[in-house]
Amino acid sequence: MEEGKPSIVYRCLACKSIFTPEMMNPREIRCPYCGYKVLEKVRKETVKMVKAI
Repeated sequence: MEEGKPSIVYRCLACKSIFTPEMMNPREIRCPYCGYKVLEKVRKETVKMVKAI
């Protein structure tokens, strides 16, 4: 992956596999392990602090 660019990570809802977009076929959005079409983006563990107004 490129330096400085945030990495996107997906999780398959059927088999719970975790993978990056580079592992998927660029023509179709499917799980590379089971072929299921429903994916979710995995959120990062960091917490963003925002100053209250």
